[in-house]
Amino acid sequence: MSASLPGDALSNGPFSTPAQLPALRRRPALAISRAAATATSSKRAVTSFDSAVRLRPDLYEDLPAFPGAGAGRRAELERAREKFNFTYLPEESEKLFREALGCYSAGHFNAFASMCRRTAQAVFHDLGENGRLRIFNQINEAREMAEIDVETFNVVKKVLFGSDADPWPSMPEIAPYEAGVLLELVKDMLYQAYVRKGKLQQAMMVRRFFAEETLDKITPIGRVAGAD
Repeated sequence: MSASLPGDALSNGPFSTPAQLPALRRRPALAISRAAATATSSKRAVTSFDSAVRLRPDLYEDLPAFPGAGAGRRAELERAREKFNFTYLPEESEKLFREALGCYSAGHFNAFASMCRRTAQAVFHDLGENGRLRIFNQINEAREMAEIDVETFNVVKKVLFGSDADPWPSMPEIAPYEAGVLLELVKDMLYQAYVRKGKLQQAMMVRRFFAEETLDKITPIGRVAGAD
């Protein structure tokens, strides 16, 4: 007694290659079992490879033909770009931090750290020594609020407040987690130094404008009562 397969299983199923069809017709149960095992194994291998590529894409740049390599590379290249409100930043700080965000989105974390240091140096130059001390205190407050561990914070602090003239290595190696912490602290630094101030000043200007515009159009309540 021979088993039969639906037509769509042969034409549209996962085992419909020319080499498999004769085997499916002769010994359907055994052929399907072996083909299913092969397909499952291949799928598991591709999934595993995709995961490995996402973790260390640099190790697989020379294997474009490997099944799953293209998808893994695309997943790495399609990392979402970080957003930030650059409206109130000085031109120099904006230019440097834009480049820093590009490095972060590309996964170049040590280059990102270098650009963050240059961004911080531009901010310190703009705000002066008092501004530098104020930012140092704000960074420490942010560490306490976010409960950042001491080791990670020391790395980030060395990136931001260190100097290229420091003993080698003047710039520490940056891992992905440390890069993420650095990113958030630099964004907070720029927000406190420029964005918050700019928004408050703009809001005060708007309030003053509307207050002056409407002042002459408001009739005091006492004057209205006297007219009656």
